[in-house]
Amino acid sequence: MRRGAAVVLALVVGLALASCASGQAGTAHPPKATSPPSTVGGNGPSAIDAAREAARVCLHADRHQYEVCTAYVANASYLARLPFYKLGHSSSSDLARTFRGRLESRYTGAARAQLERQTASWPGPSQLDVFLPSIRIDSVTVAADLSTARLTTHETWLVRVEGGRTLFAESNAAHVISLARVPSVVLHKWVVTAIR
Repeated sequence: MRRGAAVVLALVVGLALASCASGQAGTAHPPKATSPPSTVGGNGPSAIDAAREAARVCLHADRHQYEVCTAYVANASYLARLPFYKLGHSSSSDLARTFRGRLESRYTGAARAQLERQTASWPGPSQLDVFLPSIRIDSVTVAADLSTARLTTHETWLVRVEGGRTLFAESNAAHVISLARVPSVVLHKWVVTAIR
């Protein structure tokens, strides 16, 4: 079953990278009033618009803003939260354990508890439609000692069950995301500690 988890993880990584290029970093245009893109495609601003906005907000290496943006959008949202929403309650214990472990590695404390409570009664993956989120980062603040960071974001998420009933939906919802830096030998890791 490890091979199946690796295939799903590779698919999610590819989708995350494609979505980052199609508007996940943000844009000045408000989200359209249509359904969000499915997990296999996207609609949004051009890659050029997304890259310009991401550069404006996140590309500041001297204060680690780029690390924080990448940690939240790519690692926490696309590679941990999104697959946990879809596969965290799989009947395959190996698959569920893999994606629960990924969530646990990127979300701690109140943030992880919030997501676990939110999904506690969700059905298995075959009954879920989990759409790619849209995440616009409005600002990034990193503490002087580099131990914590705060993002302000606007996010759109949608999770439905077969038949179209909505389990979770946000449309351009404002959030404040708190992260903590976990030191390591080579690279430092940022984990989400609170979602408000």
